[in-house]
Amino acid sequence: MPVVQPERQSRVQVVFQGVTALTAVAALLFTAQSLVYTADATRATRAQIDLAARGQIADRFNRAIDQLGQTGLDKLSVRLGGIYSLERIMRDSPEDEPTVIAVLSAFLRTNARRKAEPVRSADPLKSPKPPPAAPEDVRAAFAVLARRPHPEHEQNRRLDLAGTQLSLPEISLPHASLRDANLRDADLSFSDLTNADLSSADLVGIYLNGANLSGANLAGSYMSYAKLSVAILDGANLTNTTLGFAYLGGADLGGADLRDADLSGADLGDADLSNANLTGADLRGADLNEANLTAANLTGARLDDADLINTNLTGTHLTGADLSGADLDGADLSGVTGLTSEAVRCSRVGERTRLPTGVTRPSDVPVSKRPFC
Repeated sequence: MPVVQPERQSRVQVVFQGVTALTAVAALLFTAQSLVYTADATRATRAQIDLAARGQIADRFNRAIDQLGQTGLDKLSVRLGGIYSLERIMRDSPEDEPTVIAVLSAFLRTNARRKAEPVRSADPLKSPKPPPAAPEDVRAAFAVLARRPHPEHEQNRRLDLAGTQLSLPEISLPHASLRDANLRDADLSFSDLTNADLSSADLVGIYLNGANLSGANLAGSYMSYAKLSVAILDGANLTNTTLGFAYLGGADLGGADLRDADLSGADLGDADLSNANLTGADLRGADLNEANLTAANLTGARLDDADLINTNLTGTHLTGADLSGADLDGADLSGVTGLTSEAVRCSRVGERTRLPTGVTRPSDVPVSKRPFC
């Protein structure tokens, strides 16, 4: 039997090990190539799936637009189908949400234009007459916008519904997302907007007569010349709200947060402001005739030239309030906190005015000691 020389045996082992290594490298390269191919195939498959999905969304969107454009009472169900299809698209495709918002907003501006003269009582002290309810498709479109999936995103925040007739007495939209919305001159009389978010919204000239805004967030909104007759705003947050020249006659603002609100020139006659927080509020020239301000906090408020005739101020906090030129004839200030003789020296205080103990009537102060008013 031949004997293998040690040197030859070593060479054979080296060759064998080299072949093994090359085989391992080839296997690794094959595996890597397979993985690359698989990844490419997966990406291609995903791209095809995404493309197909986008195509389906586009088809659904086009069908919904066609449905939305159908006119006539007999096509109401078709329009409703289009509205709810668009809502589904917002949920299935977040990137299309801004487009759907724009389409539904345009639908409302086109199909729900506010009447030239909203129905309201001739007597401002009487409850206004509710306007006819908005059509069902209008109510549905507004509801879909109010509950859009991602209102917190900047591109989905602002709704342009200026000049629309959106009276919604038959449906409830609690927690509606209307932040930054443009509702200038819109009519939402008698709508249920309990706990709605209307912060920083443009509500100039809006009609909210008889609306329920209990607990609503109106902080930083612009409500100049708004109509809120007999509206319910108890517990609402109106911090830094601009309400100058607004009409709130008979409105329920009990417990409302009106800190630093601009109510200059506002009509608040007969309004309920009991327990309201009006700290730092601007009420210059406001009409508070016969308003109920029981236990309201008016610390640091501007009340100069305000009409407080026959106003109930029992238990009100008036520390640091400016009452220069205010008409307090017949007002009951007997139970207020923080009122000083200095604060009322330049006010118009009649014989019917009830002042707290220790507060001197301006008429009782010698002319030589009265400040220049």
